[in-house]
Amino acid sequence: MITVISIGIVLFFTIHSVFHTYKQRERLTCMAGMMISMTIAMMSSIALGVILGVVAQPDLTIPTITAILAGMLAGYASGKPISLMAAMDGMLAAIMGGMMGAMLGAMLTVSSEIMLLFVDILFIFIMSVLNQLIDEESGRKSSQSAKMSKPFLGSVIGLLAGIVLIAALLFVEKGRAALSSPEEVTTGATEVQHILNGNEGVQIASIPVTPSGYGKQDVALKAGTSTPVMIDFVTESRTGCLRQIISKELGINALLEEGHNYITLKDPKPGTYTFTCGMGMYTGTIIIR
Repeated sequence: MITVISIGIVLFFTIHSVFHTYKQRERLTCMAGMMISMTIAMMSSIALGVILGVVAQPDLTIPTITAILAGMLAGYASGKPISLMAAMDGMLAAIMGGMMGAMLGAMLTVSSEIMLLFVDILFIFIMSVLNQLIDEESGRKSSQSAKMSKPFLGSVIGLLAGIVLIAALLFVEKGRAALSSPEEVTTGATEVQHILNGNEGVQIASIPVTPSGYGKQDVALKAGTSTPVMIDFVTESRTGCLRQIISKELGINALLEEGHNYITLKDPKPGTYTFTCGMGMYTGTIIIR
């Protein structure tokens, strides 16, 4: 739901700003047009890239292309009525914004809803300030330049309220994480031997973790057995974000140490499950039949 709302916010404020710029096009200078076009294109492509990146993670192809094209369209539509230079500035900004936004969205494997909320609040604030800039540069509010206008004051209040809301959500999420039991990771051959004793036929799938990714992409296990099902992430040193293993489907969120890391799957059901690194850049698949 928050994804649909976020896309709606981006489209509404982007279209509104483009039409607002078009109405004041004859009063705006080329320099002002460049700033306006760049802001609209950059913010819309970044925001849309983040939203689509969260939905389509870890694949960056569709989010990047969509965000860049949408940003370029917004940059051209807002800049061309003023000058071709302004339109060019906006389209170039869209390329950068789309790539950065999609990359950030694909990296968000945890607390993505909070980040989307933050992007929405930041986007609304920037676009509100932009509309103030359009009015100011077009001379519509020259008599009020010395004092803060009501719309701008409302934007500031909205930004502060959003920051407080995000801080509250982070606090609540941190409390839930503290109350929930962390995923148990058994390290070392001696420790895991206690689990193996008395459990003949235990299933253990080994997955190498190297600085370049996961050595084995697909792992097959059997469901419905009385013996434990374990994944051994054999981790090398200097693995960066690969030290964290995340799988929302299996309820795994664990930090790995160098060497053997055994994670026990509790009553796994048949299906295909994916896991990623902490930044969502590397993925693997666990198949349970």
